[in-house]
Amino acid sequence: LYCWYTRNLHIFTVYIWITLRLFQAIDAHSGYDFPWSLQHIIPFWSGAEHHDFHHMAFTNNFSTSFRWCDRIFGTDDKYRDYRARISAQKAAMKNKSKSEREEAERNLIAEIEAEGLRAEAIAEGSTPAPKIVKVQ
Repeated sequence: LYCWYTRNLHIFTVYIWITLRLFQAIDAHSGYDFPWSLQHIIPFWSGAEHHDFHHMAFTNNFSTSFRWCDRIFGTDDKYRDYRARISAQKAAMKNKSKSEREEAERNLIAEIEAEGLRAEAIAEGSTPAPKIVKVQ
């Protein structure tokens, strides 16, 4: 905006932009959901969990900042399904023991990773897609 109004690109503006983008990249790739992350302040901002799902197979969640692009183009459908499964599982495990909850979480992560590997194989087209194994 500064450059738009002044019609001048100042080196200070470049430094601010680079600094902000570095903070965003560190936040997205940290793997942690910090309370000060922008996703808690700006509702459409992508966070570490959103970006971690992208790194499972590189076939979903391509936006690094604005989730709206993924929503518009449908590249976050699998992520939204994953979040719905997590929520349903948390509701079902509400009165279960800690070990049962941890086991269910491990099973769900294994299932999601298998889906990611399958999507990656399909996208690459070089190897046959492995079957999805649902762990009960």
